[in-house]
Amino acid sequence: DRPSVRGHQRAHGLGNCIDNTHHSVIFKDSFSPIRWFNRSCKIYDLNCKILGMGEDWKGGNMNYPGGGYKIRLLRNQVEHLKNSSDIIIFTDSYDVIYTTGAQEILEKFHQFNANVVFGAEATCWPDRNLANISTFFPLTKSYPTISSGKRFLNSGCFIGYANTIYEMITYKSIQDTDDDQRYYSKIFLDSKLRAKWNIKLDHKSVLFHNLNFAQDEVNLIPDNTGKYRLFNEVYQTLPVAIHGNGPTKEVSLNYFGNYLANYWSFNDGCIACQEKKVENLDNHHPKLHLAIFIHKLAPFTDLFLQRLSNQQYPKDRIDLFVHVNIDHHLKDVMSWWKKYSSLYASQKLIVPSDTMSPSEARNLATTIAAPLLFITGRLWSNFWGSIDDNGYYARSKDYIDIVEGKKRYEDWRTKYLHENYSLNLRDDHEIKMPCTDVYWFPVVSEIFCKHLIEEMENFGQWSNGKHNDNRLDGGYENVPTRDIHMKQIGLEKQWLHFLQTYIVPIQAKVYPGFYSKGYAYMNFVVRYHPTGQPSLRPHHDASTYTINIALTKAGIDHEGGGCRFLRQNCSVIDTMVGWSLMHPGRLTHYHEGLPTTKGTRYIMVSFIDP
Repeated sequence: DRPSVRGHQRAHGLGNCIDNTHHSVIFKDSFSPIRWFNRSCKIYDLNCKILGMGEDWKGGNMNYPGGGYKIRLLRNQVEHLKNSSDIIIFTDSYDVIYTTGAQEILEKFHQFNANVVFGAEATCWPDRNLANISTFFPLTKSYPTISSGKRFLNSGCFIGYANTIYEMITYKSIQDTDDDQRYYSKIFLDSKLRAKWNIKLDHKSVLFHNLNFAQDEVNLIPDNTGKYRLFNEVYQTLPVAIHGNGPTKEVSLNYFGNYLANYWSFNDGCIACQEKKVENLDNHHPKLHLAIFIHKLAPFTDLFLQRLSNQQYPKDRIDLFVHVNIDHHLKDVMSWWKKYSSLYASQKLIVPSDTMSPSEARNLATTIAAPLLFITGRLWSNFWGSIDDNGYYARSKDYIDIVEGKKRYEDWRTKYLHENYSLNLRDDHEIKMPCTDVYWFPVVSEIFCKHLIEEMENFGQWSNGKHNDNRLDGGYENVPTRDIHMKQIGLEKQWLHFLQTYIVPIQAKVYPGFYSKGYAYMNFVVRYHPTGQPSLRPHHDASTYTINIALTKAGIDHEGGGCRFLRQNCSVIDTMVGWSLMHPGRLTHYHEGLPTTKGTRYIMVSFIDP
């Protein structure tokens, strides 16, 4: 009833998780997805034993029912454990990826209070009629009904005690070309055998997730270290293994394999790429041609160029071509070019004054194969990233992230977030409190502060520091400063995202019990100067709590300045660039801005939850 749904069964597995847990794998021939399985076993220290490697496959054509050969190989492998209470985990290998190690696998197995647990799927293979009634054994009933989850047994992954599994796989004879899943299903459908061996199904992907007809249930999420896990959004579970049964191994499993088992990290990018570096080529490095085109305004161009210069490939084996036709990026490009271009085998730089079009530059540089093309602001691209069941191009799960540039998120964090920001969120880290209920912590980098000041000065429309202010509803500011609002430079939306992402978690830590929305309609940079506005009179803020980020260095960029809390009789004057003060806005923390006596002092202020 479901031709081709199982695909080509070439390898299967059973393995060794800890001292009294065993793991083996049956294998027919080389098939590239097994690299995911091998990598996951290595990463999670699962000493997997592959069975059948190099042997002729005797399990039949797995486009159709078959695979009894797996059971015979498994019998031979575990016969010496037939009286043992060791734990065995058996999985197909060429289409399975582990997502965690032995400890979590065993903990989740024990939650079932079962002797054997099989994975489950939504379709009844290989006999659809088994969904209703079975005629294979006397007194056999149909699959038990369940309130939610997958109802039907899948034999691609199971775990249990060795003595029970040995009894189960030696219960009846089976031909090599018979179907292994039919064999296990017959046993499960016999209520007496099911009870005797205490067999259960993993209905909600606690242990095993079978992808076929369930690809949309799962997604990738990074853990606290940035490494990806598979997350079942329907059942809110983190499966210990993913099984690409049926046709899903060709595309879906390959997609997940590019992330799971530490292949790709949210923080560090492609970890596996670093592991595959070719070392000690001596003088045999191939000659490369590197062409860089900067034809549009792009974030983090300086960071991109710096990373390029940090690559370990010998620069004297690279011909370099750079075309930049955007004046905004010319300063960064020229700075990088003067420092590094002479290290390359040959160099060609084309700048805006050369008036060369992008198409002319591309034709001059090289022939390009399959560039990523997209239209800014639209979800249009020549990139697809996946293939549907009919063999046509389809959008991959990360299509939008790639086309919209969300993969650049980590570039932003690297460049603009303070290097010690993550310390703020650690349970064992105590955030500084220079005055009562006033907290002080690092949040943004020095380059962030520099760039924000440059944006404000480039905009240049500083307020006059008077009470009349047409930027505000009602047109009146009670405690005016010389400032520019983030809304004026078109960055208010981005700043609110910053507050919700990076400030609210710290607020939750230092002011527990208050649940902030992270919203502020007053977000502005203040400029203090001895001949402009040097200070600010005592006042309360129109906020539940306020943040005040120092954008300049006390004692270097300016002298004087700081914040004094009158009721607490406490001042913070030695402010550090990129560090923020956080304090209550109303009632308790009446405060003033101390005079700036030399230089220019800039601060970024938000009145949060007004």
